[in-house]
Amino acid sequence: MQPSNHGNGYVLGDEGSGAWFGKKLITLFLYGRLPKDLSENFAENYRITKEIVIKNVYQKERPNAYLASFAPFLSANITHPFIDEIIRSGFEEYVQTCVLTYQNYQDYECHFVGSIAYYLDLILRDVCNGYNIKIGKILKSPINELFDFVIEREKSSLINF
Repeated sequence: MQPSNHGNGYVLGDEGSGAWFGKKLITLFLYGRLPKDLSENFAENYRITKEIVIKNVYQKERPNAYLASFAPFLSANITHPFIDEIIRSGFEEYVQTCVLTYQNYQDYECHFVGSIAYYLDLILRDVCNGYNIKIGKILKSPINELFDFVIEREKSSLINF
């Protein structure tokens, strides 16, 4: 059987996603491993307990969305060295798992879609530069680009008709 380096879902993979970062942040908080200032700030903003987290992750629908809901905390505290390290390690893991596994990856542009890449792009770019990854587009949402693509395709098909 071939190893699977991509698309293992939010529980077994999804490195660098909102759910991955949320899981990391919640775990550090629940284990008491966040620095005191971050822990107090997090507790004040989210008012969660272990029981609330367990219920949302294991009993309710869309646990990945629940975990991702904590990602804005990273962006709001991006200048904190501890948060910077969490973000960097997440992007490092993503790059090592999902980009470097492609042969000749450095010959192509790598595009990113999603709010994590969009709002944390400076750190993402820094990590990618360390691996000579050429960055193409970083889109918060692909819908506008997709819409433009469809419109252009339709225009082209009408012209060629």
